[in-house]
Amino acid sequence: MDHVPVPLRWVDVDAIGHVYHATYLTLLDEARSRFLGGVGVQDPSDHVVVRVEIDYLAPIGPGHGEVHVQHVVERVGRTSITLRARITTPDGVERARARVVVVLWHLATGRPRPLDVGERVGLLRTQEGAGTAGEDRDPHGQPADRGAHGAVVPAAGPAEPGARR
Repeated sequence: MDHVPVPLRWVDVDAIGHVYHATYLTLLDEARSRFLGGVGVQDPSDHVVVRVEIDYLAPIGPGHGEVHVQHVVERVGRTSITLRARITTPDGVERARARVVVVLWHLATGRPRPLDVGERVGLLRTQEGAGTAGEDRDPHGQPADRGAHGAVVPAAGPAEPGARR
């Protein structure tokens, strides 16, 4: 997926004249929710961050106007998603790198919720190393064949409990 532009606000800049370090997390959060929605995650803002790693590479100033955040899916778990992100400015300079693990959250129960098949497929298509659209993966992360009309035909995986084959 292409980068997600996030505009800088006056409040993002500290007294030294650059974007405050904690604001990078807010910029990542705004872009992450949009990214997750764009790959088919239902209720993309209904997740909790359980781990963040960030490397600050170069300062961001108010003159940049906006940042571009690019996400790559590193891992898809049962309820969690591990993402790598790059923050760049319009001049193409990489300003920060991050690795974020999120858990999808069911608001009504206050508990983690598993990814459904559609969400998993959308995420796996953007997963690092997934290659081009011709190298799709099935919901179990295995390479999928293309059937008639280019539809993805998943390889046989473990049967769902109670399912017939």
